[in-house]
Amino acid sequence: MIIQAQAPLIPGIKDSFSSSGVNPEVMTIILWVLTIAGIILVVGILAKIILARMRRNTSPARLDDPQKIMALLGRCLAERSRFELSFRQKLIKNEGIFCSLVSVHSEEILLELPSYVTPRQTWIGRPMEIYFSVASRGDARIYYIFESSIEAIDSQHSGQIFLRIARPDVINLGQRRMHFRLVPDNATISEASLWFAQDKITTKNHTGPDAWGEPLAHRHLLAQEEDKPSLAVLDISAGGCRLSIKDSEAINEFLEQDASPDVLLFFRLLDRESGHLEAWLQGKIRVIVCDPLNNTRSMGIEFMMNGRLEGKTDKHIIWTPLYKDEGHPHIGNWVFKQHLALFRQQEKERKEAWD
Repeated sequence: MIIQAQAPLIPGIKDSFSSSGVNPEVMTIILWVLTIAGIILVVGILAKIILARMRRNTSPARLDDPQKIMALLGRCLAERSRFELSFRQKLIKNEGIFCSLVSVHSEEILLELPSYVTPRQTWIGRPMEIYFSVASRGDARIYYIFESSIEAIDSQHSGQIFLRIARPDVINLGQRRMHFRLVPDNATISEASLWFAQDKITTKNHTGPDAWGEPLAHRHLLAQEEDKPSLAVLDISAGGCRLSIKDSEAINEFLEQDASPDVLLFFRLLDRESGHLEAWLQGKIRVIVCDPLNNTRSMGIEFMMNGRLEGKTDKHIIWTPLYKDEGHPHIGNWVFKQHLALFRQQEKERKEAWD
């Protein structure tokens, strides 16, 4: 197209040079050469730009350059990335601890422990794996993992606790491990509700719970004895849950029309610190197992979006996508606290048994 655009100009330029005594055939050749050279130059510049972007968006599988490691950790600090610590040995049943990156130094990094975790001196020197992620293009994230150990535990008068972690010599690309699932105590599930979405839920859909109607399955801790729950939480994690729901005509009719509909969920989970945790979620059914003997269905659901009510009413809700490998962070922390409480109770019972 460029050559065609230039071609009409060449005869005119050729005539101009003919009147000046310059050989027009030579000038035609020169003009064509310059045109082709210009095209090659433009293509070369575009190729360099594309290659530079590809290099910028491609992360090396292994980082062992101290300067690049410091730059990556500095980027984590700027993005306030969460770090997840997991002991190799079963000090706390190998559950992950979500920490905040506070500072990065040439020899160590400083992580702040969440308030619900009480560290032990036995943690010092124990090998651990640490997971984190940084933002990439769009909503994508790049996940990393490295091995290190705790060098010291600092406790502040304010109650904050910091872990001094040896700066890693090597950082590798690596997906975060699977979410830890919890088989919850029924007493910790204050309320749980499930609706089938009439339409596909997107971030642009702001219709709140007021318009969803009555839930198809529901459980309330303080329900009257005659109001038997139609839903049970079999297990739950940051990434999803498994529910058992009583069959009903409405549920059967809906599933006949759509075997894998989007679902809307509400959880009110008891929390010893904050009183309770409320979560509105949009999920996707991944597995359905029917139990005709008990007239129930077991549904494996993946959490896709987190909902936040707008204002003090239930008329409008704001949906934000959840990262698949991070899930719902508040539910993940709640699950960890429940695991931690179970571990402490088991430790207490074991100690009492020895006394």
